[in-house]
Amino acid sequence: LNDLKKWFDENENTHERVCKILEAMVSKLPSSNLRIKKMDERILRSIHFMKNSENQNMNLKHISDLVSLSPDRFYHLFKQETGLTFRQFILHLKMVSSLHAIHNHHNLTHASHFGGFADQSHFIKTFKKTFGIKPSSIKK
Repeated sequence: LNDLKKWFDENENTHERVCKILEAMVSKLPSSNLRIKKMDERILRSIHFMKNSENQNMNLKHISDLVSLSPDRFYHLFKQETGLTFRQFILHLKMVSSLHAIHNHHNLTHASHFGGFADQSHFIKTFKKTFGIKPSSIKK
């Protein structure tokens, strides 16, 4: 649990730390024979860049250029390696940023802007669609 908390709270999340957490979780499963597959290095680089970028207006073309892939190839490889589309992953990053702001006792307006949402209304709708509850219910 300490490793999981560090992974959530810290910005320095290495591939090794994530693998260690996943292996620990998998080892707790009954009769587990699962192996963790090494992710394509270009996708890892793109994820690292997106997680650490201050620019919240990332687009597929920019990220695919960064890892020297065509936008179509990057899109398909990203989906294959992560199980998420590029857009779903960007939305995930926005939600994580907003959740960090809420966790740090910021109001919903600040949380929505911190996550890169256009306005609070859009953030609330997206949050409810993603988690099935309104963000105000976790602030209590």
